[in-house]
Amino acid sequence: PFNQQRTKLMLGKSYLVFIYIDERTNRIAASSKLNKFISTNSAYYKRGQQVDLVVWEKTDLGYSTVINNKHWGLVYYADSVKPLSTGQRMTGFIKNVRDDGKIDLALQPVGYANIDPLADKIYKRLEENNGFLALSDKSPPELIAREFGVSKKAFKMSIGNLYKKRLITIAREGITLVKES
Repeated sequence: PFNQQRTKLMLGKSYLVFIYIDERTNRIAASSKLNKFISTNSAYYKRGQQVDLVVWEKTDLGYSTVINNKHWGLVYYADSVKPLSTGQRMTGFIKNVRDDGKIDLALQPVGYANIDPLADKIYKRLEENNGFLALSDKSPPELIAREFGVSKKAFKMSIGNLYKKRLITIAREGITLVKES
């Protein structure tokens, strides 16, 4: 129905819509006005919980998304290693459920859950590159995202983990595997 269009729909374009049964006509209908159907109640989500996401729109802070086809959430630009597009589906993780009920999302596992697999990946890449990677905790976030597809924060936590285990050394120009003696 026209009154359920958020903006004028154009032939050949794709739109994110909510499909429902119209109570008045008992027919299938669709609405691009998702606010009527998506809840802001976030009571049962837990930090680190894996969820299904659909990107709704770009905002000033990041990407507004629909969580599990039921609730609103936000992926901040800083937590997105590449641009997202409307309608894009992906797996995400609950980063934080704020006091006001809003949900912050991450595209990688939250906190230390992301560290061990990433540390393994970094370690393997070091082995493949003769024990040296021209990346460090001082590298630009864009370069880290391009190389490993993760945020700079996750990368720093992982190399910190490797450093604490005395597996690498960290210098401004890059990270180096510690030679076994």
